[in-house]
Amino acid sequence: MKKFQDLTKEELHDLYFIQDKSKSMIANMFNVPYTTVCGRLKKFGLNKMHKMLRDSFEETRRELGEKVIMDAIFHSYDEPSVIEDGKLHYGPAKITGGVHKGRICCYDDNDGKKAYIYWGDMVSNLDKHEIIPLHYISSSISTYDLVKRDGELSSQIPRMKAIEHLRDYEKISELHGEHSYVKDLLIKRYFDFLTKKQDRKKTIFISHKHNTEFDTKSPIDYNMCLATDLALLGYDVWYDNTAINLGASIPCEMNKGIEKADFIILMITKEYLNSNFCNDEWMAFYQKNNSKTPNRIFPIILESGIKLPPLLAHYKYYDFSKDQDYSKMITTVAENLKRVSQPL
Repeated sequence: MKKFQDLTKEELHDLYFIQDKSKSMIANMFNVPYTTVCGRLKKFGLNKMHKMLRDSFEETRRELGEKVIMDAIFHSYDEPSVIEDGKLHYGPAKITGGVHKGRICCYDDNDGKKAYIYWGDMVSNLDKHEIIPLHYISSSISTYDLVKRDGELSSQIPRMKAIEHLRDYEKISELHGEHSYVKDLLIKRYFDFLTKKQDRKKTIFISHKHNTEFDTKSPIDYNMCLATDLALLGYDVWYDNTAINLGASIPCEMNKGIEKADFIILMITKEYLNSNFCNDEWMAFYQKNNSKTPNRIFPIILESGIKLPPLLAHYKYYDFSKDQDYSKMITTVAENLKRVSQPL
């Protein structure tokens, strides 16, 4: 990786303006003090240029209004698509095949066979597009996809930064852009999950045990991913980590959640079945709903070797432990929720 003091004016300009890296991000990338970055920007006159651009933008913003500018720049490029429609949309996308499989990009356009994408926010990377086969692009991005990619980038970038080869410079900058993009998408998803509940009519209770790292190869909170993705599909999701406020009575709040719920999803592990709390949750829902509205209990088995108790054994379950394909699991759950979501 090229040393910071060897960067040319054009390379530093590219980092600071084109890739929109902050001074602190640049300092972290090259492991140099923040003041060193400020000094070199000043030496090349880039600080002054940045101030001129900022002042110009502020003047335009005051004249036109900030909302008009932001809507024009980011319209349709700032939200992950709802995962159920299956259509290809401009904006956030997932790579489903080839050497970039699993990466998150911003999809901009296509010529019928090839797609034009950006690794990160499109506005910050207008001259850094890449072309890949169109059939490798999907707008169906689950929260699990974002969390998984965030974890991969968090470990991959430091490893690459430790390899000081010039050829790694652009690759590291590209990964930083993708990482920032993924984090922004995750924040938007979680924010929507926590705030946009006013138009939701069906409530789903997520019953789970707090042992999300039962799979040591992929220590991801599947419960939070599922709750967030179901909220994106328009359901009001009752999930204890977000539904119970500090100082509230946990049993009282859980009773309210079960009383309100139209469906209950059981995230079953061995510890789940041994938990009195968890058994109380699904039994309470069973007693309240089963005689009047059956088919409202959705068991999901997360660990192999699970034997369901008699009252649950006759329910069709989804065995996630077989292939741990999250996309397949959330699609199956969404389809079945839609199928039985008739007026109660």
